[in-house]
Order: sequence, then structure tokens, then C-alpha cells
Amino acid sequence: AARAKVLQAPAKAEYSVDVPPGITSLDLDVIKLTAQFVARNGKTFLTGLTSREHSNPQFNFLKPTHSMFAFFTSLADAYSKVLMPPKGLAEQLKKDEDKSALLERALQRLEWDRTQEAAKKQEDDELERERDAMAMIDWHDFVVVESIDFFDEEDEDLPMPLTLRDVVTQLRDAEAEMGAEGAAAGTADE
Repeated sequence: AARAKVLQAPAKAEYSVDVPPGITSLDLDVIKLTAQFVARNGKTFLTGLTSREHSNPQFNFLKPTHSMFAFFTSLADAYSKVLMPPKGLAEQLKKDEDKSALLERALQRLEWDRTQEAAKKQEDDELERERDAMAMIDWHDFVVVESIDFFDEEDEDLPMPLTLRDVVTQLRDAEAEMGAEGAAAGTADE
């Protein structure tokens, strides 16, 4: 029988950033160019630019409360890594001269992405089925069959309500009994 291949999560893509949907090409170009300048010139450039352009709506993405701020900082970080690569990257790139290993990693990432997308689609489909099932219920079709009245004199026959501590204690005792019964059954089988 063929064994199912166990997929491992690939290393995080350090040099690529997903573009958020709905961004205009002009805004994307401004954010990319600004991120490149920040990566090249550092945080002092960013501070100066932020103070100089604080009233310019084209640069609102520099404000931490803006929806594009996270995208901008991710781009600036990625550009910084490209401009100032970490130590050991040259050795890693030499290892990548072996095209078959590089292709294998790319295929593994593709396979991982496809399984993640399939799992998300399956989860979304399940939620949609649950929503459909809830929508199909006619909530106005329920009828009260009978009502039960409790009288004050019946309270004496009822046990006292359990506290959370009592419930936890009972649960632990039941688990201990189940474990003891399982161990006894295991020794009896031998």
C-alpha cells in the first residue's frame, strides 16, 4: 500500500510580500518606492519623511493606524534583507546551484500551499453547509408541548447544586476509575 506523504511546512518566504487586495497601482508604486528608500536610508529617513508628509494623504500609510502600514513595513523589511543580506546567505545560494534541490523545494512549497488551500476550502465549505442547515430550520414552526411547574415544597427533594470544584472533582474521579479499569483490563488480557 502506498503511504501518504507527510508534508512539512516550508520555510517562511522572507523576500516576498503579498499585495493586499483593493490597492491602486499608484498607491502600490508609492508604497514600494517609499519602502525601498526606507530600506536604503534607514529609520531616520522614515522619521523625517513621516514628519514632512504628515498632512499628505498619499503618505497616510506611514501612520501605524492605517490599513496599509503593515504591508509597508513588511515591504521595507524585505527590501532591507535584500540590500543587507544576512551572513551565510552566500553559502545557501551556492547550495542552490543544484537545480534539482531547488526544484524539489519549490515543488514542496507548491504542494504545501495547495494542501493549505484545500484545507481552508474544506473548512469554508463546512461552515457554509452549517449556515445552510441553520437557514433551513423554520424557527417559527416550534410548538410548546408541555410546561413543567416546580413548587416550593418540591425543592426539598432536589439535591443541592454542584459547585465548579465538585464537578471537577467528580470528573477527575471518573477519569481515575476509567484509567484503573483500563489498566486492569490490560493486565487481564496478558
